[in-house]
Amino acid sequence: MAERVYMFYLLEGMIDGSGCWAYTHYNFGAWENSIQGLTLEQEKDLIDKLRNNTRNAIGTWLDDRFGVGSSLQLYKENGRFFMEANFPDKSVHIEEVIESQFDEIRRFVPVEDNGHGEYFEVDKTGELKYYSPDGLFKTLTPFLL
Repeated sequence: MAERVYMFYLLEGMIDGSGCWAYTHYNFGAWENSIQGLTLEQEKDLIDKLRNNTRNAIGTWLDDRFGVGSSLQLYKENGRFFMEANFPDKSVHIEEVIESQFDEIRRFVPVEDNGHGEYFEVDKTGELKYYSPDGLFKTLTPFLL
């Protein structure tokens, strides 16, 4: 029998090496389980908040990555664009972005410099793709309300 076993659980679409949704460890007879992403209850709360707002939403997404679980909504208000992230602890981050159109891709760049040169794009399928100067680093599929 093994003295140590480490198991990591990835959800569909998660990239190996970028964190796990949950893990189980066995160390010398003791088991440890931990959910690192969103629990079902947290996910339900975030989805309920998305469904209950009345904004002019361009897209909505759930991000269930390790340590950054959140709901995201891109919306337009008074002619300006915003990306709002809601987190399980009820905190909210809203960032104003500027839109540029490239064929069937809409690019959004933060109004305030984020210091990393990061921006995101929404394609015709509704996928949200995050880029840095090094290229694509995260893709989220649209969440339909």
